[in-house]
Amino acid sequence: MSLLQEFSTPRLVFRPMAEADAAVFCDLYCDAQTMRFIGPPLSRERAERGFRKALQLMRRPAADQAFFTLSDRESAAAVGLGSIQHLDLQGRRAEIGMIICTQYRNQGFAREGLAGLMRFAFARLPIDELWARVHADHTVVEKLVLSVGLSIGSTTDAYDSDPVMRVWSAQRDSWVMHE
Repeated sequence: MSLLQEFSTPRLVFRPMAEADAAVFCDLYCDAQTMRFIGPPLSRERAERGFRKALQLMRRPAADQAFFTLSDRESAAAVGLGSIQHLDLQGRRAEIGMIICTQYRNQGFAREGLAGLMRFAFARLPIDELWARVHADHTVVEKLVLSVGLSIGSTTDAYDSDPVMRVWSAQRDSWVMHE
């Protein structure tokens, strides 16, 4: 059930995040515009610690979290980051997430990337549900998650206790990508 493998979509290559990805990780998590619907932007030092922690989590023997760097297949440029986290084998669900670099937004990479991440997770994991948290005021991302087949979710636990965040989910047996 290894999550730490490369996979691709027509325009994107997903590869497990590595040491060389520190700059893109820190740039995204330190950028106020990128973080406006996620949380406060991090200091460079805090982002670097977060990056190191993410790499450590992936190196654990029974890694239940995966962080990916998404690269444009043509240019090999880093387009963003994706993740599969909070894998709950007993509850048969996992959280997915994605952040796209500013210069690659509005080009369809987020939609293609999120759908690709969902396909990969459903194919590789013994889960029935994927879920994502989206800020209630982020209408662009709410339209995005709706377009890849997520709907307002049934997941209720500590991860969705923030009143400004909405949980969206997709069930394996009924997931249909909306075109």
